[in-house]
Amino acid sequence: VATEQLDQDNALLQGLKKTWANIKAGNFGNRLVLLIVIGAAAIIGAWWFLASSSKKSDSITWTTFEQARSQQVMQSVVDQPQFANTGAAKIIKLNMARDKATDAIARLSDEKLAGRRKALADLQEARGEIEAHAEDFKNDRSIKSAALLDAAKAELAMVGIRGEKANPLEFLNSPETGSVGKVAKYIELLKKAADVIGKETAAGKKYLAKAEAAEKDPNKMYRDAAELYGDFFREDDKPKASPLDVPIK
Repeated sequence: VATEQLDQDNALLQGLKKTWANIKAGNFGNRLVLLIVIGAAAIIGAWWFLASSSKKSDSITWTTFEQARSQQVMQSVVDQPQFANTGAAKIIKLNMARDKATDAIARLSDEKLAGRRKALADLQEARGEIEAHAEDFKNDRSIKSAALLDAAKAELAMVGIRGEKANPLEFLNSPETGSVGKVAKYIELLKKAADVIGKETAAGKKYLAKAEAAEKDPNKMYRDAAELYGDFFREDDKPKASPLDVPIK
């Protein structure tokens, strides 16, 4: 009886049952449309599960949502007018920004200069998007704090990357001025996350401690990161001609 009542209350489940009935009846001829429909339903279902779950199970439901998402499906959902400004659209946009940041960080070590430039631009954009989307979850501390921490990670990944127009010598003397990522912004985001979590909680104290450690010696963070990214804007290596490549005349 409880299961029947749950089925009646869950409109999403009813919709999925109807969709599955159509699939079995052969009413879906376009495979791409079918994949998008099923994927979109999975994402919305994961969001519904996340929104309706207790705070105690947030980490489990977040993982469920992570496994359900796909960039193509997420974009197809948020592009639909009926989903504009809904909770589902907001959480999907946040996850798209998080994915963009993760992908961009991985591409900061691209072999080609053009690839590294694109990765840096994408990461700057994603960091701003994550922070902006965090404000959509003022009433959900778990999601908002996680978003702020993701924004902090994205900012930290850019610390030590010299702006392409920054003077190398000036960068050495004043790294904060010339660095794309700012330690001060990283600290600000950590403190915001700690405020949302609760400064007196174990997690809040952990992130406050990280912020305070960064405040003590920001220049060391810049110097260490600058060593890692010292050749970020190096030109692509030109292939060297081997004596064996020179034609015999």
